[in-house]
Amino acid sequence: MTTKAKRESIQIAGIEVEVFQMPNGEYVMSQSQVADSIEVNPVLALRFLQENHP
Repeated sequence: MTTKAKRESIQIAGIEVEVFQMPNGEYVMSQSQVADSIEVNPVLALRFLQENHP
């Protein structure tokens, strides 16, 4: 049987965010979830990441 990630709501610095909990217990977020959490347009967040990639 395959174990899949499950959706969870957690608090980070007092902000409730929707994340995925992986089978190993780690939490992951999509780029758009991160952008929503900091109230930035997802397109602008992606552009920032692309321009500042080492």
